[in-house]
Amino acid sequence: MTPTILVPFPGGVQLEFIYSLGGKVGTNRIWLYNPDEDTTQALLDAMLPDAVSFWVGSLMPLLSADLRLELVRAASWDNPLSPLVSFATPLVNGGAAASAHSANVAIRVTFQPPINVNMKGGGNFVFGIPEDQVDVNTYSSELQGGLFDHYVALLDATRTWGGENRWIWCCVSLVHHNALRSQMFFREVIGPLFSSRFVTAQRKRLR
Repeated sequence: MTPTILVPFPGGVQLEFIYSLGGKVGTNRIWLYNPDEDTTQALLDAMLPDAVSFWVGSLMPLLSADLRLELVRAASWDNPLSPLVSFATPLVNGGAAASAHSANVAIRVTFQPPINVNMKGGGNFVFGIPEDQVDVNTYSSELQGGLFDHYVALLDATRTWGGENRWIWCCVSLVHHNALRSQMFFREVIGPLFSSRFVTAQRKRLR
């Protein structure tokens, strides 16, 4: 059992995008918060198709056709031991014709919290990187620009999923002074950050 499972996030939802590439499975996760309504099965079911449509239309065209988006899962975190869950199976491949680097080659996209908040924002390891977008171990400015546009668009897109002004994209903190919090501390993400122009190993995100 991971610490994430033990820490509730009232009003929060974990959204997982689960991919396959070359026999490996990897996951990107984001956290959402609804400040106005209790999370219900109906809200999750209404939000999920919009989330899938955005991800398929915005991120997948940048990535190799060797990568497949297998599953998207939304889970409420009010009671993480007994969450409400909604899921979809898009079975959509990336849009770039070039072969992919191995699943261990990824681009780290960091999620930036407000500048006056002392917390780590988390991030995604984006893999399925087309071979023609990497020179030795440096990825192209074209790919960085596409990823930047995707994650910037996510800031506004989440608010429209399942209804206007509903979901806020957040970064979360589970630990305070080396102890698990009683519930997650969170703040709204203000944008993506690319701390390096190099691809990086992301084995810890594979399973």
